[in-house]
Amino acid sequence: MIKTGNVEIEGHEIYYEWINSKLIEEGKPVIIFLHHGLGSVKQWGDFPEKISNLMQCPALVYDRLGYGKSSPFTKAHDLNFFHNEALVMLPQLIEKLNITNKIILFGHSDGGNIVLIYAAHHSDKLIAVVSEAHHVFIEENNIKAIKNNIKEYDKGALKRSLTKYHAEKTDAVFYGWSSMWTEVLKKDWNLSEELKTITTPLMLIYGDNDEFGTVEQMNIVKNTVKNKVQTALIKDCAHFPHKEKEEEVTNLVVDFFNKMSLDI
Repeated sequence: MIKTGNVEIEGHEIYYEWINSKLIEEGKPVIIFLHHGLGSVKQWGDFPEKISNLMQCPALVYDRLGYGKSSPFTKAHDLNFFHNEALVMLPQLIEKLNITNKIILFGHSDGGNIVLIYAAHHSDKLIAVVSEAHHVFIEENNIKAIKNNIKEYDKGALKRSLTKYHAEKTDAVFYGWSSMWTEVLKKDWNLSEELKTITTPLMLIYGDNDEFGTVEQMNIVKNTVKNKVQTALIKDCAHFPHKEKEEEVTNLVVDFFNKMSLDI
């Protein structure tokens, strides 16, 4: 069963959906899903529900500020964008929704960056983190792929596709995301030092043909954090492993949680 709602954070309305919320009362960990840089609740499809059902844990999916059904952006993206989402918006969402159960995070792409930053500062609240197709430093193919996306967006088809999810906010979503990666973030932008404080069990998932990054994005995290990290390089897969190889990724995630001997 899915329940929808809105919560006010920093003067903005944030849209969210609860999946299997009745399991919260049983003390089950809450799985929170964070979407990619052009994503939304709806763009996850039924993947969060499948994970929630298999793990028998409640799941929370939400539109970050500026996306989907949440309030539009009120300022341009800056160097603090990911940290604001990880250290201001996400903690307040957890507090406003009165989530006192332990937490599992699953972040994709930009969402993967955010969950890593959150874990670096709030490991005490977490049972496990899955970061898929994340970025912790700038790569040339990352910038090249985004510039190609800009060309496709300007042609119209990509814009029409995204408008189904972001409506009148679509231009702000796209150009905010693309300008951040191509103009705002500096070439020496790197999260490595910050990730050294992560002690939460971590799973990293990457497609071997990811057009936005290479396996080095996964390796640098594995070689930086203090705890044991499980990695999965998905064959014949690009930037959306949970969609392109849904069954494989689902099995990996469930197996990871079980290996961690989670009390769920």
